[in-house]
Amino acid sequence: MINLTGEDPALLRGQAARISAYFTDQGFPAPATGLPLTSDIFRTQDECTAHYEKLLRSEGFFNEIVYFYSPRGEAFAPLIDSLKLQEAAFGSSEPRLYSVVKKNQLYERTVHLLENKLLATENELANQKQYAEILRSGHQSREIQDYYNREYEALPLWFKRLGHLVKVLAGKRTFRSLFRDDVKKHKD
Repeated sequence: MINLTGEDPALLRGQAARISAYFTDQGFPAPATGLPLTSDIFRTQDECTAHYEKLLRSEGFFNEIVYFYSPRGEAFAPLIDSLKLQEAAFGSSEPRLYSVVKKNQLYERTVHLLENKLLATENELANQKQYAEILRSGHQSREIQDYYNREYEALPLWFKRLGHLVKVLAGKRTFRSLFRDDVKKHKD
């Protein structure tokens, strides 16, 4: 995550555009919303807590990011406790809105997980398509796959199992490996 901060919004937008262009040139996808620009970096617990309270009471605070600067990290734990107290107070004063916010957060997490699963599935599908294209082409891997299908897959199951027993008797395979998948199959 890259966050840009500063006093001049025009300068920040220009730098964000340059950085996004650089990443695009390097082959990284450009962020859909651009780089986050912020001028609200809180340096004290009171400022951050007050801002969070305003956020809780405003519309559209669901995706708001709060930036807190702590040079040595020492004030971070009390700040989290303070924010949790603010959230609890908000939950007791506005229980229906609080439950809607919590459900929305749960739905957003679920959507994020499903998007990741969809991306992984799309990648797997692309890999399977590429594998199928290689097998359909005149590539040497197709010859190997055809040989395997012709010579080994055509054999009856009893003959394959007999071959495994011969390997055990010849000392090239352990007897336990015939019955358990977690055992090493072949002896070195």
